[in-house]
Amino acid sequence: MFHADKTNPFQFYDPRSLACYSDLVVPEGVTIPTTDEAAWNHFEKHRWVYLKLNVALSQEIRCAPIGFNPDDYPVFVKPICNLLGMGVGARKVSNYEEYKECQHLSGYFWMEHLEGEHLSHDFVLQQGEPVFYSCFRGHSVGEGVFDYWESLNQENNVKIYVQNWLEKYLGDYTGCVNVETLGSKIIECHLRSGDLDKFGNFDLMQNIANIYAGKIWNFKDELAPFFLYPVWGEHGKKYILDQAVVGQLRDNLDFVQIENPNTDYANPVGGVRIALLGSYHKEKCLESRELLKEYLHL
Repeated sequence: MFHADKTNPFQFYDPRSLACYSDLVVPEGVTIPTTDEAAWNHFEKHRWVYLKLNVALSQEIRCAPIGFNPDDYPVFVKPICNLLGMGVGARKVSNYEEYKECQHLSGYFWMEHLEGEHLSHDFVLQQGEPVFYSCFRGHSVGEGVFDYWESLNQENNVKIYVQNWLEKYLGDYTGCVNVETLGSKIIECHLRSGDLDKFGNFDLMQNIANIYAGKIWNFKDELAPFFLYPVWGEHGKKYILDQAVVGQLRDNLDFVQIENPNTDYANPVGGVRIALLGSYHKEKCLESRELLKEYLHL
């Protein structure tokens, strides 16, 4: 059973834990889901978007639950629903022999293999109407692992496709919605923000809180290009972070998120994310990632 802390408007991740957001004001009685499990509980009408098979079917993508065999390969096999995120359990299947190895995966489905840019779209909707948009492009190295993400300020063709899909299926929704696309198709939808808190922009986050409180959107600024660099480790290994180096990173970067390096279950097949480093300066991210790797101990 889901139990939320009703004294905290942010469920379950509180951005006020970051110094730049400590003064965010949220009226009493307002709930802002910030994780997928919180959004699943809060937005009962729209929680169907967390079933990835539904999202694929809504776009007429060739797909079916495991048990109904594909007639063509390659396909992508992944869980129908996975609130842990980060591509857990997802894999490319190139032929029937590989597919047979997946037939015991109850609760999984396959879909046609998509190619193209991996984009993460952040919309803020007010009764289905977009009042804000931001996008990150992911640079994949395979197996669910990304080298880095960069924010895009220019318009992209996929945005219109996603916006039309949101208008059709979330026409009365208010709040943040994050949509991931591969090529020209939607592969995931989340009823919460993606990486908007990473920018460190207080005015943006206050306007997001205001939207959930029924107020008018009043953020007009254009966000400068921002970069996110993950630090990856190997599955099955335990890591210890040098805390002095972590403190140094926090002084040099705009955003530092340290993960639990000994938790495998919420990570893709290609690796375990140990940290996420963010800055408006790409070079700082690269230097900091190399520094952290140097002081990362097995």
